[in-house]
Amino acid sequence: MKHKPKALWKKTALLLVSACCCALSLTACGNDLEELKQYETPSLQVISPTLIQYTEPFSFVGKDESEIAYLFDDQMMLGKHLFEKSQVDYQVISKKEVTKPTTVSETVRYTGLKTKDFAPPETIQIQRDGKQLQATLQDFTVESEGVSQAQTGRSIHLSANTNFGYTTSLPSPGQSKSVSYRDEATGKTITANLPLERMDTQTDWHWRDDVEIPITVTTYDANTYLLNGKEIPKNEETPALEGHENDLLAALNLSPDSYRITSCQWDGEPYTNESGELCRNAVAYGQRYVIQCQAVFSGSVPLPPIEKETYQGIATYTATAKQPTGEMEYQVEGIATYQALETNQISIPILIVSIGILVLILLALLVILLLAKRRKKKAETGR
Repeated sequence: MKHKPKALWKKTALLLVSACCCALSLTACGNDLEELKQYETPSLQVISPTLIQYTEPFSFVGKDESEIAYLFDDQMMLGKHLFEKSQVDYQVISKKEVTKPTTVSETVRYTGLKTKDFAPPETIQIQRDGKQLQATLQDFTVESEGVSQAQTGRSIHLSANTNFGYTTSLPSPGQSKSVSYRDEATGKTITANLPLERMDTQTDWHWRDDVEIPITVTTYDANTYLLNGKEIPKNEETPALEGHENDLLAALNLSPDSYRITSCQWDGEPYTNESGELCRNAVAYGQRYVIQCQAVFSGSVPLPPIEKETYQGIATYTATAKQPTGEMEYQVEGIATYQALETNQISIPILIVSIGILVLILLALLVILLLAKRRKKKAETGR
């Protein structure tokens, strides 16, 4: 019975210390979790004061999923709390084939062209690896395919005329006439001899007033002058040819059956020529007995065969295609788990509060101890 007070206060002290430690531990944990929660983001999740997870979406290019990797930080500091990476997991969200642009070409031949001026389309659709691509024209050349005779045995009927005008005798046309003809189908000019078909009379025989004969009288100062061996008296007003018309025709070797003089007059005043002779000009007017005829030539003229030349156009088109590289592009979500290091220290405010609580507990224990000793001393004195 003497040791009961001493055992009692020891048990009481032990219980108080234990309660204090539990309270301190709970307070520290609660405060740590609350502090860490302040750092949470959509990517950072605080699971407990000692466990956090960090999620990072990223792209990765590789041949298969086994190569997927992301360089997470080995350690992470949240405030004064240090965490170390303990595990990394990957979740593939999507994937697609990786390609690189490459230029492909396509040659298109346009055959049977009738002209060199053919214009190919600027763009066409081509197929590559089951995919349709739009190709753009890069180059175009034209070359001949050859020449063929598309049409032979052609001919054309041509006619030509020769108008002889007014003549004093029937004209004598040749038996043929050379003509030129341009064949529009071939662009060639053909020369052909057309035979005489007939002679047409345009105007029948008649006297036509179109004779005008210039005359020069020399030795004009003489009283007479000679015409075809005959003396013609001088006349200042009008040349005295009346009655001598045929003599004038004879001097000109003109037949009176085809020509006749109807009048004569002076043409200007007397003048002196280079020989010093006095001269004077005159004009005799008359008619001709004429006919107007036209010769007609016609016939069939062979034409050259039509040569048809065809062309072919060679067009080069290019397009940009996507060529697989053998790799895949993965859209991945990386999840890194971090564990708190054991070196994590309790925050200073919590440490101060904890020390204060311990001091109070120790003071309480000291008071209990003093009271216990006082009671013991009283008990010993009372004996």
